[in-house]
Amino acid sequence: MSPADDDARTGSADPAPGSAEAGGLPEGVPADWDGHALSKRGYVLMAVIPFLGAALLFGLVTLNYERVGTDTATSVRLPTNSWLPGQAEGTSAVEGELTAGDGGCVYLAASDGTTVWPVWPAGWTAKESSSGVISIYDDSSDLIARTGTSIVATGTPTTSTDFTASSCAADADSSVLIQSEVAREG
Repeated sequence: MSPADDDARTGSADPAPGSAEAGGLPEGVPADWDGHALSKRGYVLMAVIPFLGAALLFGLVTLNYERVGTDTATSVRLPTNSWLPGQAEGTSAVEGELTAGDGGCVYLAASDGTTVWPVWPAGWTAKESSSGVISIYDDSSDLIARTGTSIVATGTPTTSTDFTASSCAADADSSVLIQSEVAREG
């Protein structure tokens, strides 16, 4: 009998690393390693920290979001016509600085000193903030202009009593149907 046979019978030989007799751990792995990368506390922290981070970012965005013109704004009656984007545009130039008159009337102060009472495209709205600033919004609720903003558009002058019978129109030099996209000047 050889010494190797003795070792096999008595079990005195050292088992090969990584073998089942050695506990099945790969070479270089500490013998006290239990197979868990993190403790239970580590797993809990790993699950909770991303949610806390997201909540913190959401809070920062909410606190820093600028709510312009929505504080205690009240609706302003805004005259509208039936023009929609994609329809034929008006041919007369319409331009001026958006100004507020008495009774919630919105005018354009033209550079020649005249006052134009605009009749806005379909679906447009206006709101007046607690500080008296009037904001005009298009049919997608996008801000178009505020009091003091100069705008340019095209349209068609009107004498229709549907629009000119208004007390706002009575205070203006002319009334015009805005029949185009409105752009800010300057």
